[in-house]
Amino acid sequence: MNPSATVLVTGFEPFNGYNVNPAQLIAESLNGQTINNASIVGLSVPVEWNESISVVTQAVEDVKPVAVLSIGLAPNTRFIRVEKIGLNLRCMSSDNGKRYVFSKVEPDGPSLLVTDIPTHYIAKEIRKSGIPARQSFFAGTYICNNLFMGF
Repeated sequence: MNPSATVLVTGFEPFNGYNVNPAQLIAESLNGQTINNASIVGLSVPVEWNESISVVTQAVEDVKPVAVLSIGLAPNTRFIRVEKIGLNLRCMSSDNGKRYVFSKVEPDGPSLLVTDIPTHYIAKEIRKSGIPARQSFFAGTYICNNLFMGF
C-alpha cells in the first residue's frame, strides 16, 4: 500500500439497550493511526437506516479511501464474522417486536451482493492470532446488512 493510502473504518454507535458498542470504540481508537503505511480514518456510524448510508457515503467522498472496513456488533455471537454476502432485505419490527415488516434496502437493486474480498482467508488469518473468526454468509437484516447493500 502506498504511503498516501487511506482506509476508512466504520463502527456503529450503541443500539438496542447497549450503553457501549465495541465496534464504535474500535473505529474511534483507530482514527488517526497509521498501519502498514495506510492512514486510518475511524468513523462512528449512527444506527439508523438511511443516515448510516449517508454518513458513510459522505466519508468516502471526503477521504477517498482505498478500502472501507465496517464493523458491527452481533449480540450473542462468540466469534468474529467476516461477511461475504449482503441481502437486499431489511427487517423493521413494529408493535414492540410482535410483528416485523420486510422491505428492500435498494428497491431497484439486486437480490444480493457478494464481496470479492477473500473473506475466508481473512477469517483464517484472524484465527491464527488466537481470535475465533469465521466467514459468514448472512449479515442479518438490520443496519450492518443495510450498510453492506446500500453503500
